Amino acid sequence: MDGAAGVVEVELDAPLDVARWRPFFAWVPAIPHLVVLSVAGNVIWFVVLAAWLVALFTGRVPDGLAGAMAWYHRYTWRTLAYAAGLRGAPWPAFDVTFATDDPGGDPARWVAPEPAEQGRASIFFRWLLVLPAVFVFAFVAVAASVVWAVGSVVVVVTGAWPAGMREFLVGAARWGSRINGYAYLLTDRYPPFTTGR
Repeated sequence: MDGAAGVVEVELDAPLDVARWRPFFAWVPAIPHLVVLSVAGNVIWFVVLAAWLVALFTGRVPDGLAGAMAWYHRYTWRTLAYAAGLRGAPWPAFDVTFATDDPGGDPARWVAPEPAEQGRASIFFRWLLVLPAVFVFAFVAVAASVVWAVGSVVVVVTGAWPAGMREFLVGAARWGSRINGYAYLLTDRYPPFTTGR
């Protein structure tokens, strides 16, 4: 998984078996990560603005800014996969590796393509261009919320995620991450309208 296809890659390599309490209460031990994520979420907008301005003039997002944005999205995915009870231990690390490639060590992986030249017109109009994908994804996000709620009840009863439900949730995260990767200028490839790889 190296983002070589020009899209963001999102995976979850964890057993389907999780503790029965996890889907509804895993957010409690994730509180420190959620606090860090909240602070980082406020800072990342300055990084995005800087990346947009630099890329608008140079046609490329600098490696450091791309790495910082990739870290933020990777950290978000790892934290939310844990807090939603999609995976069990280990507890996510407070990893601050600013790189587009995933440094490993966690079952929730997130990889962006290496920064490359992008069309300046595409960069300038990126927020407008991404709107159709965001609109369609809103329906997927609603469906993912329903699937998570139903799957969580199944976990409470059986102690395991139904494979198809968890794969749909990972796929929804993949699609959302690809939209964010495009919007945040981590790739110039328009996000495919699919939850698949």
